[in-house]
Amino acid sequence: MRKHVSLQFKAILSISIIFIALISAVTSISYITSKKTILSSLESSGKQTIAIHSKNLSSWLKSRLSQVEVMADTDLVSTMNVSKIVPYLNREQKSYGGVFNTIGISDTTGKLTLQNNEVIDISSENTFPEVMQGKEVISNPFQAKEDPSQLIISMECPVKDPKTNKVSGLISGAFLVSTVFKENTNFHLGKTDNVYILNKDGTVIFDNNKKLINNSNFLKSSNKEYTSLVKQALSKDSFLGEFNDKSGTKELFASHVEGSDWYIFLEVPTKEYISSINSLLYFIILVAFVAIVILIGLLTIILRYFFKRLVNVSLLAEKVAKGDLTNYLPESSDELGRFNITFNKMIENLKEMIIKLKGVSDVVKESSKNYKNISLDVVEGGKNIQESIKNLALGSKINADEISNVTVYVSDMEKKSKELVDISINIDNMITETKDNTKIGSKNLNNTIKLLDNMKNSILTSSRVITELSQKSETIANITIAISEISEQTNLLALNASIEAARAGENGKGFSVVAEEVKKLSEQSADSSQEISREILQVQEQVREAFSTMKQSIDFMEQGTGSMETISMIFNEIESQVQNVKDVSSNVSEIAKALLDQNKNIYQAISNTSAVTEEAAANTYSAEETVNNQEKMFLELKTAASELENLSVVLSDEISKFKI
Repeated sequence: MRKHVSLQFKAILSISIIFIALISAVTSISYITSKKTILSSLESSGKQTIAIHSKNLSSWLKSRLSQVEVMADTDLVSTMNVSKIVPYLNREQKSYGGVFNTIGISDTTGKLTLQNNEVIDISSENTFPEVMQGKEVISNPFQAKEDPSQLIISMECPVKDPKTNKVSGLISGAFLVSTVFKENTNFHLGKTDNVYILNKDGTVIFDNNKKLINNSNFLKSSNKEYTSLVKQALSKDSFLGEFNDKSGTKELFASHVEGSDWYIFLEVPTKEYISSINSLLYFIILVAFVAIVILIGLLTIILRYFFKRLVNVSLLAEKVAKGDLTNYLPESSDELGRFNITFNKMIENLKEMIIKLKGVSDVVKESSKNYKNISLDVVEGGKNIQESIKNLALGSKINADEISNVTVYVSDMEKKSKELVDISINIDNMITETKDNTKIGSKNLNNTIKLLDNMKNSILTSSRVITELSQKSETIANITIAISEISEQTNLLALNASIEAARAGENGKGFSVVAEEVKKLSEQSADSSQEISREILQVQEQVREAFSTMKQSIDFMEQGTGSMETISMIFNEIESQVQNVKDVSSNVSEIAKALLDQNKNIYQAISNTSAVTEEAAANTYSAEETVNNQEKMFLELKTAASELENLSVVLSDEISKFKI
């Protein structure tokens, strides 16, 4: 046996599924969009940040190299008189505020004299032969010979003899790694990102922990994906890539330091940026779950009230279809209330017609009994008349005595026939009135069915309007998405403006204020667009709920229409039975009139018999034939009375189906 599932449960389940699907879709789209936006912002910020710092480092290196070049090109240094050059170098170191860790002058043998008169041999260094060939060199980090615990970078420029233009020595300016790199690599996009500086061959020449300096080569990493990205980055001025390691997915940014063989690398874990949106996603899921539970609760309460009213209409229509007219629907001013008012009027009209039909049925039943009794009396009287006429043939005396009796019987028969004619006329009038009332009831039922159809069409029209409203709300949602995208672009523009203002220093303060205002405007636009999106989602949900409710209302309207059609069929059957009763009543009336005419003939014949005794014998045969004909009429009358009684029983059974 198939298990019955209520329409209320189906409605709650359908709306809940649609709501869950919409929440899931909106949450997924928002999560994916936010993730893309954050990653896009991360990529843009990373590119700009690393580009700015690589330019800053390049500018710093060029400035320091220019300072060394200036010292190498001075007339004093070109004399290669160490005793005079050392004091000069000492003054230069102090004038540059300690940027140079050491400054020294070397001859062509590699004997380097520092500003403090300390002498170091640099002939074994890889950079020394290149400088002697007239090149300006920036070295990779190496241990300072005077203090091996320190890592330094040297900038070396050749000193040329003004007369021969040949290299006669070099000026070396040494910098601590912390001075060169930390100033320009002390930046972070997150809490756990890493900044490296690599030489072109992949060797790490700087990291914040100093553990990898000159001890690691990223081109020889065990992570093949990472090695491939590093190889690509070392062949380009600017690079962006993504790789996975044990700690998760990371973004890799790289930028070439102009004027050197160095590259700044930045590794940024994406989970730091996505963790906040993941937390937001979990919060949204929790809120959505609570909203779904609340929605199901509200739907259960609201739909239970609504469907209870519709079920009451359906149950009452079913009772009316079975003939129970004792119940009424509660009336109110809303749509269902107005329908209940019309339905109650229909029940009231049905009740009035059934009461009238019941009265007619009782009259027909009583009249059929009278017909039957009269017909029996008439048949019995006819037998007596026939016996009397036979006795007329025995003799005039006996005939004379019996004629007086026959006259009495005939007089009674005439009275009975008149009563029968009057009853038939009354029945015809009442049946005509009942038939008219039945037609009026059937017409009222048709008007009710038309009213239900009009209500159904009105609900369908409202459904189409709501569908158009849903489509327009989706258009507004698209507009809010466009506003959100504009606010994101404005926010990015404000970020770029802030970076440029920072680079401009004091001159960019005014521009920084403008950038901050633009950023606030962008955030306000984003908040407004999100608020509009939430409102639109609520409107769309209410539209869908109204659409589902109207569809269910149409279903109940159709059920009510079916019940009305069943009642209309019952009225058609009653109208047909009333017509049959009318036909039988007409036959009875015709027979009664014919019987009345025959009684007059009999009475006239008997009167002639009493006046003319001589003609008694001849008139006896005529009277006997008349009596035989009359007996046939009496039998027909009896049959008609039985048929009328049967029809009254059928009509009574049909009416008994209704409870008033």
